[in-house]
Amino acid sequence: MMRHRFSPSFSPTDPDRAEGLDLPALIAARICHDLISPLGAIGNGVELLQMAPSPSAGPEIDLVRESVQQAQARIRLFRVAFGSFRPDQMIGTDELGGLLRDYAATARFDLTWTPVVSKPKATVRLALLSLLCIETALPYGGRVVVTRDETALHITARSDKPKIDPAYWDALIGAADWPHDLQAARVQFPVLQRAVAEQGMSLELRLAEDGLDLRITAA
Repeated sequence: MMRHRFSPSFSPTDPDRAEGLDLPALIAARICHDLISPLGAIGNGVELLQMAPSPSAGPEIDLVRESVQQAQARIRLFRVAFGSFRPDQMIGTDELGGLLRDYAATARFDLTWTPVVSKPKATVRLALLSLLCIETALPYGGRVVVTRDETALHITARSDKPKIDPAYWDALIGAADWPHDLQAARVQFPVLQRAVAEQGMSLELRLAEDGLDLRITAA
């Protein structure tokens, strides 16, 4: 079992920030905002089709409905994980519970998050970014437990067949440079690293044969 600790540094003069504005986060928030409404409209249209006695009702409509629900769940998650928000902004218990319920319905692994109570959005963002990273390590399913105490955010992932790409996990803890051909599907790794740094926290990673453990604590 390997154990690493990463305490990143962050400069407010980051070139991605124009006069204090987090432009990538604002772009992500704008995209999510503009997509969620038409997806909702499609979902409502599908429900109406299913209610009406029509030849169009059938497995094809069920497939469209499920795809829309999955897309809505991902966009709601991305809106928090990659979007912008005020430092003091909170996520209420009902909103967090709904987000986690919809996300768990589309995830390949079993998710336990305790407790599901109102949390600072910044804390929830760290957890969601971590989950997006962990997704890549559990392509064949598994179990993930997210807990939060007064000192740390702790995420445990276990699987019978984990698939851990060292190029990204080593870069996350600062043990290697980011791959030059960094994939868009792995952008959550550097975003998590930056989010940890922005909050003045540190990330600890332990790798095991059956999964991994992440702890995010005050630096």
